Amino acid sequence: MDISEFQRIAKKFREHLNKSNPRQYNTAVELLADLTEEIGELAKSITRKEIRGVEPDHKIEDDVVDVLFSLFCFANHYKFDMKAEIAKVLKKWEERYGIKLAK
Repeated sequence: MDISEFQRIAKKFREHLNKSNPRQYNTAVELLADLTEEIGELAKSITRKEIRGVEPDHKIEDDVVDVLFSLFCFANHYKFDMKAEIAKVLKKWEERYGIKLAK
Protein backbone atom coordinates (compact mmCIF):
# COMPACT_ATOMS: atom_id res chain seq x y z
CA MET A 1 0.00 0.00 0.00
CA ASP A 2 1.38 3.41 -0.82
CA ILE A 3 0.98 6.69 1.03
CA SER A 4 -1.82 7.98 -1.19
CA GLU A 5 -3.85 4.84 -0.64
CA PHE A 6 -3.40 5.07 3.13
CA GLN A 7 -4.52 8.70 3.04
CA ARG A 8 -7.63 7.72 1.07
CA ILE A 9 -8.40 4.93 3.54
CA ALA A 10 -7.97 7.31 6.49
CA LYS A 11 -10.46 9.69 4.89
CA LYS A 12 -12.97 6.93 4.18
CA PHE A 13 -12.66 5.53 7.71
CA ARG A 14 -13.06 8.96 9.33
CA GLU A 15 -16.15 9.63 7.18
CA HIS A 16 -17.60 6.31 8.34
CA LEU A 17 -16.94 7.19 11.99
CA ASN A 18 -18.52 10.61 11.52
CA LYS A 19 -21.76 9.01 10.31
CA SER A 20 -22.18 7.13 13.58
CA ASN A 21 -20.93 10.02 15.73
CA PRO A 22 -20.99 13.28 13.75
CA ARG A 23 -19.56 15.30 16.65
CA GLN A 24 -16.36 13.26 16.87
CA TYR A 25 -13.01 14.51 15.59
CA ASN A 26 -14.13 17.12 13.10
CA THR A 27 -12.12 20.14 14.15
CA ALA A 28 -8.37 20.60 14.20
CA VAL A 29 -8.45 20.79 18.00
CA GLU A 30 -10.35 17.49 18.24
CA LEU A 31 -7.90 15.89 15.82
CA LEU A 32 -5.04 17.23 17.92
CA ALA A 33 -6.61 15.70 21.03
CA ASP A 34 -6.88 12.36 19.22
CA LEU A 35 -3.24 12.55 18.05
CA THR A 36 -2.12 13.39 21.58
CA GLU A 37 -4.05 10.40 22.93
CA GLU A 38 -2.46 8.09 20.37
CA ILE A 39 1.04 9.41 21.14
CA GLY A 40 0.32 8.87 24.83
CA GLU A 41 -0.62 5.24 24.15
CA LEU A 42 2.60 4.78 22.17
CA ALA A 43 4.61 6.35 24.99
CA LYS A 44 2.93 4.07 27.53
CA SER A 45 3.70 0.98 25.44
CA ILE A 46 7.35 1.93 25.00
CA THR A 47 7.71 2.80 28.69
CA ARG A 48 6.22 -0.53 29.76
CA LYS A 49 8.54 -2.46 27.45
CA GLU A 50 11.79 -0.51 27.76
CA ILE A 51 11.70 0.77 31.34
CA ARG A 52 9.48 -1.63 33.25
CA GLY A 53 10.45 -4.68 31.23
CA VAL A 54 6.88 -5.92 30.79
CA GLU A 55 4.82 -6.51 27.70
CA PRO A 56 2.73 -3.48 26.77
CA ASP A 57 -1.06 -3.58 26.62
CA HIS A 58 -0.88 -2.81 22.88
CA LYS A 59 1.62 -3.82 20.24
CA ILE A 60 4.02 -0.96 19.62
CA GLU A 61 3.54 -1.45 15.89
CA ASP A 62 -0.20 -0.90 16.27
CA ASP A 63 0.39 2.26 18.32
CA VAL A 64 2.76 3.66 15.67
CA VAL A 65 0.17 3.05 12.93
CA ASP A 66 -2.51 4.72 15.08
CA VAL A 67 -0.27 7.82 15.35
CA LEU A 68 0.32 7.73 11.60
CA PHE A 69 -3.42 7.42 10.97
CA SER A 70 -4.04 10.50 13.13
CA LEU A 71 -1.45 12.44 11.13
CA PHE A 72 -3.16 11.46 7.89
CA CYS A 73 -6.43 12.71 9.33
CA PHE A 74 -4.73 16.09 9.77
CA ALA A 75 -3.60 16.00 6.15
CA ASN A 76 -7.17 15.33 5.08
CA HIS A 77 -8.53 18.04 7.37
CA TYR A 78 -6.16 20.62 5.89
CA LYS A 79 -6.64 19.18 2.40
CA PHE A 80 -3.07 18.45 1.42
CA ASP A 81 -1.53 15.44 -0.26
CA MET A 82 0.77 13.73 2.23
CA LYS A 83 2.76 12.00 -0.54
CA ALA A 84 3.52 15.31 -2.23
CA GLU A 85 4.44 16.98 1.05
CA ILE A 86 6.75 14.12 2.03
CA ALA A 87 8.51 14.45 -1.34
CA LYS A 88 9.03 18.18 -0.70
CA VAL A 89 10.48 17.57 2.74
CA LEU A 90 12.78 14.82 1.46
CA LYS A 91 14.10 17.20 -1.20
CA LYS A 92 14.69 19.87 1.44
CA TRP A 93 16.60 17.39 3.61
CA GLU A 94 18.66 16.22 0.64
CA GLU A 95 19.68 19.79 -0.13
CA ARG A 96 20.31 20.71 3.50
CA TYR A 97 22.30 17.60 4.45
CA GLY A 98 23.86 16.68 1.10
CA ILE A 99 22.44 13.16 0.99
CA LYS A 100 20.38 11.35 -1.63
CA LEU A 101 17.24 9.96 0.06
CA ALA A 102 14.64 9.48 -2.66
CA LYS A 103 14.85 7.60 -5.96
